[in-house]
Order: sequence, then structure tokens, then C-alpha cells
Amino acid sequence: MAGRLKHIARLVYTIVDGGLEQRVVLKHAESVDLESPVSDSVRAAVRLRRLCERLGPTFIKFGQFLALRRDLFSDEFCTELAKLHSNVAPFPAADARRIIEAELGKKIEDVFAACDDNPAGSASIAQVHFAALKTGEHVAIKVQRPGADELIRSDLAILTFVAKWFDRILAIRRKTVFHEIAREFAKVTTAELDFLCEADFADDLKKALVVVPTVYVPIVYRDMSTPRVLVLERLFGTRLDEFKSADDVYAKGIDPHDIAATLSLTLTRQLFDFGLVHLDMHPGNVFVLDRDRIGLVDFGMHVRLPKQMRWTLLRDMFLRLNGSHEEWSAEFLKLMQPGRHTNIEALQRDLIRFARSNDGKSLTESSMAKKIFGTYHIMRKHRCSAPTLHLMVFMRAVLAVEGICMGICPDYEPIVDWRDNINALIEERLSKPRMRSSLSQAIPDMLRAVDMSSEISHTLLMIMETVRTSPAIDEFFAQKSFVSSLRVRLRMRDAVTVIIAIMVGYLVMRS
Repeated sequence: MAGRLKHIARLVYTIVDGGLEQRVVLKHAESVDLESPVSDSVRAAVRLRRLCERLGPTFIKFGQFLALRRDLFSDEFCTELAKLHSNVAPFPAADARRIIEAELGKKIEDVFAACDDNPAGSASIAQVHFAALKTGEHVAIKVQRPGADELIRSDLAILTFVAKWFDRILAIRRKTVFHEIAREFAKVTTAELDFLCEADFADDLKKALVVVPTVYVPIVYRDMSTPRVLVLERLFGTRLDEFKSADDVYAKGIDPHDIAATLSLTLTRQLFDFGLVHLDMHPGNVFVLDRDRIGLVDFGMHVRLPKQMRWTLLRDMFLRLNGSHEEWSAEFLKLMQPGRHTNIEALQRDLIRFARSNDGKSLTESSMAKKIFGTYHIMRKHRCSAPTLHLMVFMRAVLAVEGICMGICPDYEPIVDWRDNINALIEERLSKPRMRSSLSQAIPDMLRAVDMSSEISHTLLMIMETVRTSPAIDEFFAQKSFVSSLRVRLRMRDAVTVIIAIMVGYLVMRS
């Protein structure tokens, strides 16, 4: 334990005080011949990446997690850490069989008609074996690596302790947030160790994506799944990383533009409608099943966005993609955590200037990646950081999907689909049935919070009576140019406030 603590302390110190990276990291990393033109940031990142690889699964994942924080670290630093991969040697098939039988309480032969001893894939936490059920269905069995739970939980406890200690020591010299990062990482990783959490996420994602019939999420076999063993429907198809170019996709009789458009729509729906963020989206986890459908797998790393955060992010994206620069900058500031010496007015001016700099550029030149990275630079310049994990994972999800889309279809312009999908979602959110449904669900809490014998009750009744005798609200929602009208007037929040007030009065009267 003492040796482990020593290595982890060196790791943390490398991150919070990069100027000493050569003395604390190099002697624990492999000898490297870094060329002189390479920046100090890249040198530190290379050494840190190799140290993470030597320290094992917890730190490989931690390095990947740090790569998300472009608001805190340089682009070169994050890009280097993003190269970390969890590919490790598989553990013996005998151990996998022992774990499966211990978890299920039955012999493998009693549950499966066949089970392949050769793993289909192996990572830091688990490996996957293909099998067939006695009823004929083909499945993928995810088995947790022996000892992974104990090692990772121990590492997380040490990492959190050391991060908190370093934050206290270095707080005199600079603002430090390393303990916050370590705590967020521990939360995500702990959930990943419980395969039933992954099963819950997969089930919720499957229900959420019913609205996108061209996307398929595998079935979870609940009666065979435990915290250490997860049994999922096996998907048959071609992984996206098996295609070397768009021509390879066309050769299969599939239009890569359709795949890219489906991925963009899928991300929009899962983020804003249900707050489901799949943190491990990459081409190896996306299957092309046939001409019309794609399949998603591997949901271990995930985050759920709170409702309020989803709505704030939706408004932010709507304003940003529709050119409402001043309103977008004000909305974006709500997501930020300014430093003690941050000049808010100067920060907002820089955000607006950056947003306007994209006006007139082609949609490819103003990709979401460039918008997000540009915003990161402004945040660092003004010493701001994202207050929670949620904004960072949201941006990571957007960048991951855009990267996948551009990889299989270089001439695809994902920002067009993003704008259209978000505008459609805003219009749907503010449609009469959707608004009525949302408010109906909120009525019980509202009634508990409001004294209905007060003057508020009388006011609501008067509003309802006015609405009941007037077709104005129906005419308002019937407008086809609803979203564009709001954008031109730049009064969306005020309009929504009025609509909600009217609908609340109407629903309270009906109840």
C-alpha cells in the first residue's frame, strides 16, 4: 500500500505542478527520446501517459478522464492523454468460467448451450466471451477481471485522499480543483464496476431510442446478469472501425451520410430528452447492422444529466447554432465557474467576438469541435472552469460523435444536423401536447407549494377563464414558424414564461 501511495502521489504532483515532471516522472517511465521542438506540455503528457500505463487500469482510465478537462489543461496535454488505451492481456478462461458459475450459482453447461473460451475482447476491467443460450439466442458475456474491484476501489480511495492533500498544500500558490476531478472520476468508475448499473443504463437507452428506429441497443438478460457478470444480446454486423474509408461503406451498399445523420440524431435525443451520456462512444462500439440500422454496445462508462442541466444545455446549443451570440454568451456564463479575478464583461465580450468570428464561414470550418475548443481557450484565458462533470462529458460526447461522423464521411457537415435536430426538439418541447404533459406531471408539486386559498389561486382562475374563452393559445402553437419567430425576436425565454403561466392556470382549473 505504501508503495502504491508513493506512485499515486507522484502522479498527482506531476499534474498539479508540471514544471517538475522530468524529476518525478521520467525515472518511472520508459526511456524516451523526445525531440527538442516538442513543447513542455507534450513532454509532460507523454511521461504522464506512460506512467498511467505502468500503474494499471485505474490510472489508464484516470488519464482518459483528464483528457476531458480541456478547460484546465492545454490541448496538447489532453490530446496525448486521449491516446491511452485499456487493451490488456486476457485473463485465463478457467477464471472466467469460475466467476460466471459463482455469480450465476450454476454450471455453465446448465445455462449455455455453448461458450467460447477465447475472449472476443479484453480490457482493464472486464473481458467478453461469446456464447449461445439453450433457447438458441446468441449472447455476449461480460466478465469482470479477477481482483479488479478491490484494486480499483483501493486506488480510488488513495487517489481521492492524495488529491485533497495536494489541493490544500498548493492552494496558496494557485486555485486547485484536483480533488473535485478525483471525486468525479471515482463516482463514474465506481458505477462502472457494478455491471447492474450498466444494465440499467442499457435498458434506459433502449427505451429512449425507440424514437430513432434506425438505432438498436442490445437486450439485457436480467436473469443472468449480476454485479460482476453481464449477459447481453450479441450484435452481428460490421464495426465502424473496420471500415477504412467512405468507399468501404459504399461498397457494402450503405450511404455513410445516413450513418452519420443517424448518430447525430441519436446523440441529440439521448442527451436532451433523457440525459443519457455514453462516455465510451468510439467506432469500435458502433455496429452497422444492415442498410438501415446501426447498433450500440459497451455502456460501462456513462453519466446521467439532471433535467435542469439538460434544459440549460439545450437552450445554450439552440442559441449558439442559430446565431444569437449575445443571448448565447449570457446562457453559457450560467454554466461556468469564474475565477476570483475574472472580468465578467471582458469574458462575455470575448465569447461574443469568438461566436461572431464564425459568421460567414462554411459549416465545415465552423464545426462543433472548433466551437468547443475555441470556447475552452477563452475559459482558460479568463481563469474559468466548468463547475461540474456534466458540462465536460456533454462536450466529450458531442466531440466523439462528430469525430466518428467525420471519420466515416469526410464531407459530412454534422453541425447542420445538430442545428436541425435541436430546432425540431425545441419546437416539440414547446408544442401544446408536450407542454401539457410536462406541466401535468409538475402539478402535484406545484399544488403542495402554493396555498390555493391565497390570492394566487384567484389569479390563476381568472387566467384560466380568459384562456377557456379564447382560441389564442391554440393559434399560437399552430404557427409553423414558431421556432424561427422566437429566434428573430430573441424573446424565447419570455415567450415560454408566458406560455407556462397560461398552461398552469388552465391545468389547475381542470384539476
